Amino acid sequence: MVFLNTYDFNGYTETWRLLVGVVWSLRFEWFFYFSLPLLALAARSATMHLPIAAGALTIGLIYAAIYPPAYFPPVEILPALFLLGMTCGSLARNRVIAPLTNPVASVICGMLICGVFLASASQGDSYRAGAVILLGGAFYLIASGCSFFGVLTSRPARRLGNVSFGIYLLQGLVLTLVFSVGWTSKLVLAGPLGYWCMVLVCAALLVAVATLAHVWVERTGIELGKRLGQAIRNSRDRSRTEKLLIS
Repeated sequence: MVFLNTYDFNGYTETWRLLVGVVWSLRFEWFFYFSLPLLALAARSATMHLPIAAGALTIGLIYAAIYPPAYFPPVEILPALFLLGMTCGSLARNRVIAPLTNPVASVICGMLICGVFLASASQGDSYRAGAVILLGGAFYLIASGCSFFGVLTSRPARRLGNVSFGIYLLQGLVLTLVFSVGWTSKLVLAGPLGYWCMVLVCAALLVAVATLAHVWVERTGIELGKRLGQAIRNSRDRSRTEKLLIS
């Protein structure tokens, strides 16, 4: 379904609404995963990963500025967003960090994020080269250690960060289940108080479901990946040891 760029399921039209259309991003994420073997070649060199990532990001931003996205999903700008994270990661790995105190960095980070919202309001969306540059500045400050006045390092923020992918993917299912009940729909339409009460209920339920999905699915997959990686490393170490003993 995702690879074919269709949002219906088993011939039932408009089923994409059950997931609020969030599956559109999975296709691009899989493209990124398939590109990892090629990207790993650049990451092997301690001196090359930063110039390669920064150079590719520059090319992507120039291309996006010349050919701004005219439709959704914006294939012209999405590679630049991936490269933005890679560049910030490379800068942090090379310890090229912003020489700012946390309060100053937090203020600048907030201003950059506000700039993204202002750019989105004036241009109709935030999928533009200028908005990506503003996001890049904020992300670079965060990668340099900016905690945004301590919010990002707080335990609730870190817990929500762990389950954020599940919140993104499962929001439509939770909303559909809650509002498919007759009395909940009537309560929402009765007035602002009923609306916000149901929003809070949906938010709490969504976080709970996303947490269960993280523990049972995401964390299980992460641990499996770690075990497989360790097994591969152990196998390589044994092979090297056997070669040394033979020689």
